[in-house]
Amino acid sequence: GDLPDPLGSLVFLQNHSSMVPAELLAPTSEHTVLDMCAAPGGKASHVISVVRRGLPRGGDLNDAEFLKASRFRMVCCERSPSRSRQLRALLEKHHGSGLVGACVEVLTRDANKLVGTNTFDRILLDPPCSGTGLRPRLRPHDHAVEFVRDCAEYQRKLIRSACSMLASGGRMTYSTCSLASMENEANVAEALVESQGQLQIAVATRDDPKWAAFDQLAVKNHSFEGMPEGSVAWCWTFGPKMASTHPLLDSVGFFVALIDRR
Repeated sequence: GDLPDPLGSLVFLQNHSSMVPAELLAPTSEHTVLDMCAAPGGKASHVISVVRRGLPRGGDLNDAEFLKASRFRMVCCERSPSRSRQLRALLEKHHGSGLVGACVEVLTRDANKLVGTNTFDRILLDPPCSGTGLRPRLRPHDHAVEFVRDCAEYQRKLIRSACSMLASGGRMTYSTCSLASMENEANVAEALVESQGQLQIAVATRDDPKWAAFDQLAVKNHSFEGMPEGSVAWCWTFGPKMASTHPLLDSVGFFVALIDRR
């Protein structure tokens, strides 16, 4: 629930798995970023925080200093007018209306309609999904297969749009709070095939400390055809663990993949 002020003005609660996309995306002050389905705004706010953290004295910079030191720009899409207003309000609450007004554009539209207008260095796509990973909805049999298929079809449209807007050498994250493979690894695998080599799953080695840190929190690491021998993917499913013995590792059901464009 909401935190009481003044704490609620300073802190935004997120499950640890929901914070993985912005950390994997690793945006910098030189990047243009698109958040395709941005409301309620927690991940978008986290993106701005990651950018600020990467600057010298990032946490101590005022708005004018941040804007002078940064070429960062971000576009946030939300097709619902009411949720778009809530999104802007949350970003301004966390980062100030001056900074948000100068470097963040909040658009009330379907992100699919942006195709052909811009390219972006980084794209965060956390689309509408079946929500089968959310408590207390960890009951896949309560969801009609047709509903999950409809979700997956709309997600694929968004992935295709994201791919067309991702700049060469750019990166995108794709994430859902679903446990259905057709919304998750199946969608990613199809996008890789459709791209005819333009897209590839981001890979690491098991001794990469950042990869290992995320892997410790996850339930499953996924692999895809065409990965280099001995590599591991930046792609996981997170989920409930034994809260009594590993309380910090407990999570809602959540999927995330990091994808590179050649």
